[in-house]
Amino acid sequence: MKNISIRKGIGICYLGLSLIVISSAISLNKLIEDLASSPFTPLFIVIVICAALCFLSSVFWITTRSFITRYLGYLISFCILLVVYIGVSFNNEFGYAFKNLEAIPVFLSAIIFLSLFSYSAIGFLDKKQKQKNIETLDSQMLYENEQKTNQLNYFLSINRIYSITIAAFALPLLMISIFSPSIVKGITTSEIALLFVSIIATLFWLKPKWAKIMFIILSSIVLIGGVILIFMSIFGSLAMGVEGMITAFGICVLILGLILILISKEANAELKAFEKKES
Repeated sequence: MKNISIRKGIGICYLGLSLIVISSAISLNKLIEDLASSPFTPLFIVIVICAALCFLSSVFWITTRSFITRYLGYLISFCILLVVYIGVSFNNEFGYAFKNLEAIPVFLSAIIFLSLFSYSAIGFLDKKQKQKNIETLDSQMLYENEQKTNQLNYFLSINRIYSITIAAFALPLLMISIFSPSIVKGITTSEIALLFVSIIATLFWLKPKWAKIMFIILSSIVLIGGVILIFMSIFGSLAMGVEGMITAFGICVLILGLILILISKEANAELKAFEKKES
Protein backbone atom coordinates (compact mmCIF):
# COMPACT_ATOMS: atom_id res chain seq x y z
CA MET A 1 0.00 0.00 0.00
CA LYS A 2 2.87 2.37 0.75
CA ASN A 3 4.13 2.47 -2.84
CA ILE A 4 0.78 2.36 -4.61
CA SER A 5 0.50 4.68 -7.59
CA ILE A 6 -2.04 7.48 -7.53
CA ARG A 7 -3.25 6.34 -10.95
CA LYS A 8 -4.44 3.05 -9.44
CA GLY A 9 -6.34 4.96 -6.75
CA ILE A 10 -7.99 7.19 -9.35
CA GLY A 11 -8.81 4.15 -11.47
CA ILE A 12 -10.52 2.45 -8.52
CA CYS A 13 -12.55 5.63 -7.94
CA TYR A 14 -13.73 5.47 -11.56
CA LEU A 15 -14.60 1.79 -11.10
CA GLY A 16 -16.74 2.61 -8.07
CA LEU A 17 -18.40 5.46 -9.96
CA SER A 18 -19.15 3.15 -12.89
CA LEU A 19 -20.91 0.69 -10.55
CA ILE A 20 -23.01 3.48 -9.05
CA VAL A 21 -23.99 4.70 -12.53
CA ILE A 22 -24.79 1.14 -13.66
CA SER A 23 -27.11 0.78 -10.66
CA SER A 24 -28.87 4.00 -11.68
CA ALA A 25 -29.22 2.69 -15.24
CA ILE A 26 -30.79 -0.57 -14.00
CA SER A 27 -33.30 1.33 -11.85
CA LEU A 28 -34.17 3.69 -14.70
CA ASN A 29 -34.53 0.80 -17.14
CA LYS A 30 -37.15 -0.79 -14.86
CA LEU A 31 -39.03 2.51 -14.83
CA ILE A 32 -38.92 2.70 -18.63
CA GLU A 33 -40.22 -0.87 -18.94
CA ASP A 34 -43.21 0.03 -16.76
CA LEU A 35 -44.15 2.89 -19.10
CA ALA A 36 -45.43 2.30 -22.61
CA SER A 37 -43.89 5.51 -23.96
CA SER A 38 -41.18 6.71 -21.64
CA PRO A 39 -39.63 10.21 -21.77
CA PHE A 40 -36.69 8.85 -19.74
CA THR A 41 -35.09 7.00 -22.67
CA PRO A 42 -32.63 9.84 -23.56
CA LEU A 43 -31.58 10.03 -19.91
CA PHE A 44 -31.08 6.25 -19.85
CA ILE A 45 -28.87 6.41 -22.96
CA VAL A 46 -26.67 9.14 -21.46
CA ILE A 47 -26.34 7.21 -18.19
CA VAL A 48 -25.32 4.03 -20.02
CA ILE A 49 -22.70 5.98 -22.01
CA CYS A 50 -21.45 7.56 -18.78
CA ALA A 51 -21.14 4.14 -17.12
CA ALA A 52 -19.22 2.74 -20.10
CA LEU A 53 -16.85 5.75 -20.13
CA CYS A 54 -16.25 5.43 -16.37
CA PHE A 55 -15.36 1.75 -16.71
CA LEU A 56 -13.11 2.46 -19.71
CA SER A 57 -11.43 5.30 -17.81
CA SER A 58 -10.88 2.97 -14.84
CA VAL A 59 -9.08 0.45 -17.06
CA PHE A 60 -6.88 3.12 -18.65
CA TRP A 61 -5.97 4.77 -15.32
CA ILE A 62 -4.99 1.45 -13.74
CA THR A 63 -3.20 -0.25 -16.64
CA THR A 64 -1.69 2.63 -18.67
CA ARG A 65 -0.16 6.09 -18.37
CA SER A 66 -1.96 7.40 -21.41
CA PHE A 67 -3.16 10.99 -21.74
CA ILE A 68 -6.49 9.63 -22.98
CA THR A 69 -7.56 9.38 -19.33
CA ARG A 70 -7.42 13.18 -19.12
CA TYR A 71 -9.90 13.61 -21.97
CA LEU A 72 -12.10 10.78 -20.72
CA GLY A 73 -12.39 12.69 -17.43
CA TYR A 74 -13.61 15.78 -19.28
CA LEU A 75 -16.04 13.68 -21.33
CA ILE A 76 -17.48 11.98 -18.25
CA SER A 77 -17.91 15.38 -16.57
CA PHE A 78 -19.84 16.54 -19.65
CA CYS A 79 -22.05 13.43 -19.46
CA ILE A 80 -22.83 14.19 -15.81
CA LEU A 81 -23.76 17.75 -16.78
CA LEU A 82 -25.99 16.35 -19.50
CA VAL A 83 -27.68 14.05 -16.99
CA VAL A 84 -28.38 17.06 -14.76
CA TYR A 85 -29.74 19.05 -17.72
CA ILE A 86 -32.07 16.24 -18.81
CA GLY A 87 -33.16 15.68 -15.21
CA VAL A 88 -33.98 19.37 -14.84
CA SER A 89 -36.09 19.30 -17.98
CA PHE A 90 -38.24 16.57 -16.42
CA ASN A 91 -38.95 18.57 -13.28
CA ASN A 92 -40.71 21.91 -13.61
CA GLU A 93 -40.26 22.59 -9.90
CA PHE A 94 -36.48 22.09 -9.96
CA GLY A 95 -34.78 25.20 -8.58
CA TYR A 96 -37.69 26.12 -6.32
CA ALA A 97 -37.91 23.16 -3.94
CA PHE A 98 -35.03 22.59 -1.50
CA LYS A 99 -35.49 18.83 -1.75
CA ASN A 100 -34.61 19.00 -5.45
CA LEU A 101 -31.71 21.38 -4.96
CA GLU A 102 -30.01 18.84 -2.70
CA ALA A 103 -29.08 16.77 -5.77
CA ILE A 104 -26.97 19.59 -7.25
CA PRO A 105 -23.97 19.42 -4.83
CA VAL A 106 -23.62 15.67 -5.45
CA PHE A 107 -23.28 16.13 -9.21
CA LEU A 108 -21.21 19.29 -8.77
CA SER A 109 -18.65 17.64 -6.49
CA ALA A 110 -18.30 14.68 -8.88
CA ILE A 111 -17.70 17.01 -11.83
CA ILE A 112 -15.14 19.07 -9.90
CA PHE A 113 -13.26 16.01 -8.63
CA LEU A 114 -13.03 14.36 -12.05
CA SER A 115 -12.18 17.57 -13.90
CA LEU A 116 -9.47 18.71 -11.46
CA PHE A 117 -7.73 15.34 -11.40
CA SER A 118 -7.91 15.24 -15.21
CA TYR A 119 -6.35 18.71 -15.43
CA SER A 120 -3.80 18.29 -12.65
CA ALA A 121 -0.28 17.21 -13.55
CA ILE A 122 -0.12 14.90 -10.51
CA GLY A 123 -1.48 11.90 -12.42
CA PHE A 124 0.85 12.44 -15.35
CA LEU A 125 4.20 13.05 -13.65
CA ASP A 126 6.03 10.38 -15.63
CA LYS A 127 4.85 12.00 -18.85
CA LYS A 128 6.10 15.40 -17.72
CA GLN A 129 9.62 14.44 -16.70
CA LYS A 130 12.38 16.25 -18.57
CA GLN A 131 15.12 14.45 -20.44
CA LYS A 132 18.38 13.67 -18.65
CA ASN A 133 20.65 15.60 -21.01
CA ILE A 134 20.40 18.92 -19.22
CA GLU A 135 24.01 19.94 -19.73
CA THR A 136 23.08 22.23 -22.59
CA LEU A 137 20.42 24.08 -20.60
CA ASP A 138 21.15 27.23 -18.69
CA SER A 139 20.90 26.83 -14.90
CA GLN A 140 18.65 29.87 -14.57
CA MET A 141 16.31 28.42 -17.19
CA LEU A 142 16.14 25.14 -15.27
CA TYR A 143 15.36 27.04 -12.06
CA GLU A 144 12.55 29.02 -13.70
CA ASN A 145 11.04 25.91 -15.29
CA GLU A 146 11.19 24.06 -11.97
CA GLN A 147 9.51 26.97 -10.17
CA LYS A 148 6.75 27.11 -12.79
CA THR A 149 6.13 23.35 -12.51
CA ASN A 150 6.06 23.49 -8.70
CA GLN A 151 3.51 26.32 -8.78
CA LEU A 152 1.25 24.35 -11.12
CA ASN A 153 1.38 21.21 -8.97
CA TYR A 154 0.96 23.27 -5.80
CA PHE A 155 -2.21 24.97 -7.04
CA LEU A 156 -3.70 21.66 -8.16
CA SER A 157 -2.24 19.55 -5.37
CA ILE A 158 -4.16 16.54 -4.11
CA ASN A 159 -5.13 18.11 -0.80
CA ARG A 160 -6.59 21.18 -2.57
CA ILE A 161 -8.55 19.03 -5.00
CA TYR A 162 -10.06 17.23 -2.01
CA SER A 163 -10.68 20.56 -0.28
CA ILE A 164 -12.53 22.08 -3.26
CA THR A 165 -14.53 18.89 -3.87
CA ILE A 166 -15.64 18.48 -0.26
CA ALA A 167 -16.51 22.18 0.01
CA ALA A 168 -18.57 21.98 -3.20
CA PHE A 169 -20.48 19.07 -1.67
CA ALA A 170 -20.90 20.25 1.93
CA LEU A 171 -21.31 24.04 1.82
CA PRO A 172 -24.36 24.17 -0.50
CA LEU A 173 -26.08 21.43 1.52
CA LEU A 174 -25.27 23.31 4.72
CA MET A 175 -26.80 26.50 3.33
CA ILE A 176 -29.87 24.62 2.11
CA SER A 177 -30.26 22.97 5.51
CA ILE A 178 -29.91 26.26 7.39
CA PHE A 179 -32.23 28.38 5.23
CA SER A 180 -34.81 25.75 4.31
CA PRO A 181 -38.20 26.80 5.74
CA SER A 182 -39.20 23.16 6.21
CA ILE A 183 -36.68 22.42 8.96
CA VAL A 184 -37.31 22.94 12.64
CA LYS A 185 -35.59 26.01 14.05
CA GLY A 186 -32.38 25.21 15.86
CA ILE A 187 -29.30 23.15 15.09
CA THR A 188 -30.05 19.72 13.64
CA THR A 189 -27.85 16.63 13.42
CA SER A 190 -27.45 17.05 9.66
CA GLU A 191 -26.22 20.63 10.09
CA ILE A 192 -23.63 19.54 12.65
CA ALA A 193 -22.42 16.80 10.31
CA LEU A 194 -22.21 19.17 7.34
CA LEU A 195 -20.41 21.77 9.44
CA PHE A 196 -17.87 19.11 10.48
CA VAL A 197 -17.39 18.13 6.82
CA SER A 198 -16.84 21.80 5.93
CA ILE A 199 -14.16 21.99 8.63
CA ILE A 200 -12.42 18.98 7.06
CA ALA A 201 -12.51 20.78 3.69
CA THR A 202 -10.81 23.80 5.31
CA LEU A 203 -8.20 21.58 6.94
CA PHE A 204 -7.39 19.97 3.60
CA TRP A 205 -6.48 23.44 2.35
CA LEU A 206 -4.54 24.62 5.40
CA LYS A 207 -3.45 21.52 7.34
CA PRO A 208 -3.60 18.59 4.88
CA LYS A 209 -1.84 16.14 7.21
CA TRP A 210 -4.55 16.48 9.88
CA ALA A 211 -7.31 16.36 7.29
CA LYS A 212 -5.75 13.29 5.67
CA ILE A 213 -5.75 11.38 8.96
CA MET A 214 -9.34 12.40 9.79
CA PHE A 215 -10.58 11.58 6.30
CA ILE A 216 -8.94 8.14 6.21
CA ILE A 217 -10.31 7.23 9.67
CA LEU A 218 -13.86 8.36 8.87
CA SER A 219 -13.79 6.82 5.39
CA SER A 220 -12.51 3.52 6.79
CA ILE A 221 -15.41 3.44 9.26
CA VAL A 222 -17.90 4.08 6.44
CA LEU A 223 -16.17 1.45 4.29
CA ILE A 224 -16.37 -1.19 7.01
CA GLY A 225 -20.02 -0.30 7.63
CA GLY A 226 -20.78 -0.61 3.91
CA VAL A 227 -19.11 -4.03 3.71
CA ILE A 228 -21.13 -5.21 6.72
CA LEU A 229 -24.37 -4.05 5.05
CA ILE A 230 -23.45 -5.88 1.84
CA PHE A 231 -22.80 -9.13 3.73
CA MET A 232 -26.05 -8.70 5.65
CA SER A 233 -27.88 -8.35 2.34
CA ILE A 234 -26.14 -11.40 0.87
CA PHE A 235 -27.10 -13.61 3.81
CA GLY A 236 -30.68 -12.32 3.91
CA SER A 237 -30.52 -10.22 7.07
CA LEU A 238 -31.15 -7.02 5.10
CA ALA A 239 -33.24 -6.49 1.96
CA MET A 240 -31.34 -4.17 -0.40
CA GLY A 241 -32.24 -5.52 -3.82
CA VAL A 242 -29.86 -5.89 -6.75
CA GLU A 243 -29.62 -2.16 -7.40
CA GLY A 244 -29.05 -1.45 -3.74
CA MET A 245 -26.23 -3.99 -3.51
CA ILE A 246 -24.54 -2.68 -6.64
CA THR A 247 -24.80 0.89 -5.35
CA ALA A 248 -23.46 -0.08 -1.92
CA PHE A 249 -20.57 -2.00 -3.48
CA GLY A 250 -19.84 0.91 -5.83
CA ILE A 251 -19.75 3.37 -2.92
CA CYS A 252 -17.37 1.07 -1.03
CA VAL A 253 -15.06 0.83 -4.06
CA LEU A 254 -15.22 4.61 -4.51
CA ILE A 255 -14.31 5.22 -0.86
CA LEU A 256 -11.46 2.72 -1.14
CA GLY A 257 -10.15 4.62 -4.15
CA LEU A 258 -10.32 7.94 -2.29
CA ILE A 259 -8.28 6.43 0.56
CA LEU A 260 -5.71 4.92 -1.83
CA ILE A 261 -5.21 8.30 -3.51
CA LEU A 262 -4.35 9.90 -0.17
CA ILE A 263 -1.85 7.17 0.79
CA SER A 264 -0.26 6.94 -2.68
CA LYS A 265 3.44 7.64 -3.12
CA GLU A 266 2.65 10.81 -5.09
CA ALA A 267 0.36 12.11 -2.35
CA ASN A 268 2.96 11.42 0.34
CA ALA A 269 5.63 13.22 -1.70
CA GLU A 270 3.33 16.22 -2.17
CA LEU A 271 2.51 16.32 1.52
CA LYS A 272 6.20 16.30 2.46
CA ALA A 273 6.85 19.14 0.01
CA PHE A 274 3.91 21.11 1.45
CA GLU A 275 5.14 20.67 5.03
CA LYS A 276 8.67 21.64 4.00
CA LYS A 277 7.34 24.76 2.32
CA GLU A 278 5.27 25.65 5.41
CA SER A 279 8.27 25.21 7.72
